[in-house]
Amino acid sequence: GVISIEATNFTRKTEKNGVKINTIDGLGYAAKSLQLGSIADNSFNSSSVEYDFYTTSAGSATIYSYALPVFPKNKEHTTQYGLTIDDSYMRWMNIATQSQENSFEWKNNVIRNCAINTTTISIGKPGKHTLKITAGDPGMIIQKVVIDFGGMKRSYLGSPPTLVN
Repeated sequence: GVISIEATNFTRKTEKNGVKINTIDGLGYAAKSLQLGSIADNSFNSSSVEYDFYTTSAGSATIYSYALPVFPKNKEHTTQYGLTIDDSYMRWMNIATQSQENSFEWKNNVIRNCAINTTTISIGKPGKHTLKITAGDPGMIIQKVVIDFGGMKRSYLGSPPTLVN
């Protein structure tokens, strides 16, 4: 199965060290994106958002995070943000290191207005879980996150949001 979450539909938000998490209207596939701190911030590994979700089974899941393709604000920073589920260790996603400026991959990211990072996390049991996105370097912009337990159909915009009533 697949769980697709729009980044702006978080369950909880924690802001620390003056790093604010903001919704940017009119930006991204769903016309709303989540900015993890301002480009003017210098704090690292501070503020975060959390998303509660439910699974019917345990096992390995591939997490696809859809971020706006950006460059670091200066040479002292990268383009990192962290992902974790429950108590697993933090996986640091880095937009700029996955492609160099003017490379074929960077051009594709810019054309599709999205850099897609992937990581694999093991989920130990069925039931309620929490996905946490942590602000790393200043100004990272996340559009959506997709958790794939197998069977995700590839598409230009990724899986549509999963709704639970």
